[in-house]
Amino acid sequence: ARYLQAERIIERALRIEPGNSELWLEMAEIRLAQGDFGQARLLAKKAQELGLPRPLQERANALLREAERSGRKA
Repeated sequence: ARYLQAERIIERALRIEPGNSELWLEMAEIRLAQGDFGQARLLAKKAQELGLPRPLQERANALLREAERSGRKA
């Protein structure tokens, strides 16, 4: 239920500010937590393409590694 609420808020924010890379990364983190590893990877890559500050770039890289590992286990 928590993820669903966060997902709705971020989706609304993305409609307002679609170029916000941090929002895309947040959505990727939600998808990872939900077990949607493929979508998590796509969203993290989109965030990277839009440009992330260094600390967020590191977070995106960690998310991509985790999604890849978890996706192989599934």
